[in-house]
Amino acid sequence: MTALLERDTRPRNVLSVALVLSGIFGYGMLLDAAKPALSSPVSWVDVTDLPAPPIFTAVRVCVLVSWAIALGIGVFAMVRLRLAPDPVGRARVVRGSQVAAAVVLLLPFPIFPVDVLIRNWWAAAICVPTSALALCGVHLMQRYRRMPLGLPLAGFGWGALIATGIAGSMNGWFRQYGAAYLVDFRDVLTDQSALDATINRVITAMSLNAGFFEELGKGAGVAVLYLLFRHHIDNLVSGVVLGAAVGLGFNWSESMLYMGAGNGEGAVYQYWGRQTLGLMAAHTAFTAMIGAGFGIARQLSDRRSKLLAIGSGFLVAASAHFANNALMPRAVRVRDNLFGDNPWLTDLVAMPLTIIVLQGPVVVLYILLLRRGLRGQVGGLAVELSREAQTGLGAVTPDEIPALLGPARRFFVKFRAFRQGGVAAYRHIARLHAAQFDLAMQRWHRTRWEVDPRSQDEAALRDIVLRLKIPRLAPDRPAVTEVPA
Repeated sequence: MTALLERDTRPRNVLSVALVLSGIFGYGMLLDAAKPALSSPVSWVDVTDLPAPPIFTAVRVCVLVSWAIALGIGVFAMVRLRLAPDPVGRARVVRGSQVAAAVVLLLPFPIFPVDVLIRNWWAAAICVPTSALALCGVHLMQRYRRMPLGLPLAGFGWGALIATGIAGSMNGWFRQYGAAYLVDFRDVLTDQSALDATINRVITAMSLNAGFFEELGKGAGVAVLYLLFRHHIDNLVSGVVLGAAVGLGFNWSESMLYMGAGNGEGAVYQYWGRQTLGLMAAHTAFTAMIGAGFGIARQLSDRRSKLLAIGSGFLVAASAHFANNALMPRAVRVRDNLFGDNPWLTDLVAMPLTIIVLQGPVVVLYILLLRRGLRGQVGGLAVELSREAQTGLGAVTPDEIPALLGPARRFFVKFRAFRQGGVAAYRHIARLHAAQFDLAMQRWHRTRWEVDPRSQDEAALRDIVLRLKIPRLAPDRPAVTEVPA
């Protein structure tokens, strides 16, 4: 028991993620405190000491309080460790304190998105159907073994609350200190070229700030789910799905923020761009690349290769996000020159073209990665299902393999079960197929030397399949535990 508790590094790893996220907020506070004084030569230009929004001030106070509480949890844990009578008790104290500290450090970040949700509840409600449909589509991208639905839902929640809160905090900090570091009033009021250069610097820095910190907040959610539920993640497919789910949650919160701006004057335009045309692009596509990095890392053995895969995914996501934000103002100018003030051409032609040019390459990339992951899965499943059938243990038979490897055939098998036995029969066949995939995937991971210690062994998974194959018996009849060879 003690060894199991000591080997479980998940609470420590999640606490590390929480410390990093809370630390970058402190980084923003440090930059704000150290910003140089900024003064304007004309009295009507006042960009210094702009008051922070009340909700941002509340987040800052709550972050400081969370640091104090986390420190108190650490001190309390040290005292408890001295009083713990046995190694098992000490291991539980350590794990419990790590979980509590991580939760406390993360709690301030949902404050901002919850405030946006309360103020723009109507926009949030409007965006629920499209976001839910997209999340369902992302979940169905897993054509074979699927993660429990709770994992993409948790990813969506992280993106909507934690990641949006982190992004709002860091973007808010940049608005507080950015001008002091980048604006120079000595030339911009008299030299047009200097003014243009200053504007370009500000736009570039804002794009870089958003691209890095927004993807860092979303990627942290993928990392937490990976650390906690690695045994449910198989390869590229699982990673892309998790990343896209986190991105969809972020997009949902950002959509209601922009739809509610200006008393909802641009709500239709924002809905069209963020919840229709760009729903599976933008944040969904960017964070899918981060997820792809984790999916690749799942099947790598050495630590250096894992970090390289994860870092590469983050670099692609942050770079694509930065490029999209930095080039968007130029794309808008080109659009205005071509289409003028015609709203129909702007919304129906210019906006789709802009999304295709700026975000299309990332969408194509994550679709290609998803396709590559599915090919890898079906290849591994074909081998392992055949090997399992050759054992003659009954969990998988040769006649079942074509339906398992063909999503269309598998659907018709479930549909036929639905026609014969209703919803209960449909769900029973779906559970049977899922259990057979779990068994085959576990065999696949074993042959690749990548079995997660928290996953069930093959004997237990095979027993689940066999039990699902047993016909339902009357209560007074004994249950059959084996299927004849």
